[in-house]
Amino acid sequence: MARTIAATLGLGLLAATAHAAPPTPLVCGAPPAAPPRAITAVDWCSLDGLGWKGRLVDGHSEVHLYSDLGKPHDTISTRIVSVDYADLDGDRRPEAFVVVERATWTGGRAEPSVGTDVVVYAWRRGALARLGELPAGTPITDLTIRRRVVAMVSGPDAATTLHRWSPRAKAFVALPPPR
Repeated sequence: MARTIAATLGLGLLAATAHAAPPTPLVCGAPPAAPPRAITAVDWCSLDGLGWKGRLVDGHSEVHLYSDLGKPHDTISTRIVSVDYADLDGDRRPEAFVVVERATWTGGRAEPSVGTDVVVYAWRRGALARLGELPAGTPITDLTIRRRVVAMVSGPDAATTLHRWSPRAKAFVALPPPR
């Protein structure tokens, strides 16, 4: 299922050699019998509010807009690609890094518009707290978290993006790409 990300990227500002872990694919099964007591026990496969207008079913949701008109319509498909855990803020508690892919078909177009984001959650006061959403290219091939920095390698050009968690602003700040 999910695992903790091995934080092997030596980030002072980025070491010359870096190794990151590929995201862990989401595997859906039977829903848990009891409510979660930790972030690692959350049922990501049926999370409400992550999909566009509705609850996920087996890690996926799909909305058909204007289909009742009987003409070509818009379709928005959301799926969780992976979930990984790592301590982002140094409090010795894991945060969840949920890779979400959205595909939007507009009208009668054959090709969708596809986007990928990493949605970051913490477990606060017995519930999920959304910390932020980081845009990424499709697909994400490497994801590393260390010392408040999220590094991703993504997209067809395998670009590296960096985001630092700012505890004071309670937000992610984009960092310049590594050289």
